[in-house]
Amino acid sequence: MKLKNLLFLLAFLPIVALTSCANDDDDKTKMTNYVQLSVNGGTAGVTTIAEDATEPVVVDVLLSYFVEEATTINFALTGNEGDVLRLENSVIEIPANTKTAQVKVYSNNRNSLIAEQSVTLTIASSSNDKIVLSNPWVIKVTPVAQEVDLTEEQKALIAGYKENLGIDLYRMLGKLNCSVKVNFQIDDKELFNNGNDSRTFTGETIITLSENATAEKPVLKMVSNPMGMNDFMFEMLRKNSTEDVWESWYYMPYQMAVMNAVGYTPGDDDKYYVASTETFEMTLDNISIEDGEIKFVAEGPDAYGDLIDLVPFEYNYSLWNKLQAKSGEVLVVDGEEMEVSQLIEEGASLDPKVYLFLTTITEDSWENDPSDWVEPSASYDFENGTFKFVFPFDMANSSGYQNAEVTYTMNAAK
Repeated sequence: MKLKNLLFLLAFLPIVALTSCANDDDDKTKMTNYVQLSVNGGTAGVTTIAEDATEPVVVDVLLSYFVEEATTINFALTGNEGDVLRLENSVIEIPANTKTAQVKVYSNNRNSLIAEQSVTLTIASSSNDKIVLSNPWVIKVTPVAQEVDLTEEQKALIAGYKENLGIDLYRMLGKLNCSVKVNFQIDDKELFNNGNDSRTFTGETIITLSENATAEKPVLKMVSNPMGMNDFMFEMLRKNSTEDVWESWYYMPYQMAVMNAVGYTPGDDDKYYVASTETFEMTLDNISIEDGEIKFVAEGPDAYGDLIDLVPFEYNYSLWNKLQAKSGEVLVVDGEEMEVSQLIEEGASLDPKVYLFLTTITEDSWENDPSDWVEPSASYDFENGTFKFVFPFDMANSSGYQNAEVTYTMNAAK
């Protein structure tokens, strides 16, 4: 009897195995194959370019799993009024047994914009009906920057710097290109940078002479995309709040209440995805040149109002502005009436300063082992035509410091 049962089991096992494999294949066929878009390793969902940009926005395409046969995806640009952008190829092919590709988006250089325009990269169709886009990508196109408009008084100061200090400040003014490298803390890289140690990208910054400049001390102000990090910092802000990488912020009753107050509802994954119509702008003032060095670190308040040393970015975030405008409104949260201002004080804030640069950067406050702190520094080199900034920063959800290296290319000497 035992031998008979054994023979039966041996005969039955291949059938079970074949059925299991068939079911696996069937399940795979039924699975949605989500497409994730990213730029420079970031999944922020927003990139800003100038209308006169000549380099494309290179969007990396990553599918959830390998396609079994060659698959085509037809991409489209929505909100592209005036044909300000174009796709190098609207149709891309994903070869069999692969799951990655790239899409390049170029400016048409029409130089016709008078205000910023948001264009969204999305999927129009695919040869595989299981292909679904998980995150459309917004490209914000800014009008062509004009030359820095200097007053006669400022021009006189600049002439004085060249004559008395040997500094040709015109080489550091206007629209300048920069390259940026951010090195992530060993634990933070998993949460904020898809497991990669660093992220590199390029940008453009408009720099002018600050109102705080004097005859003895040149002072610069970055009036747009300071340090080339505007979009990057916007991504970090959202990953520390409305798209919290720790998946806790958007589950808290106070936070849910304030987001509802400014007209937002959670997505399918419970995160609050900021609309492309919202704006996030940064500036950086009081970058002084003294004794052959660039000084840019200053004292500023942390999230609790205490003074710390930081890079004193100023932020203009439309969603935070909307919430502040409602500070006197009364909301019912868990059966209790509370003013919006109270909810903000209890942590339901959208103020970027609550989430970015939380500890001093002139000493190692985290004391991680090994240390992830670098001393902030800046320098300029007219001979090589560059000036450079290095600084650490932390965030509400970070486990230490991230380190930024920013190198600007000067204008040519005249």
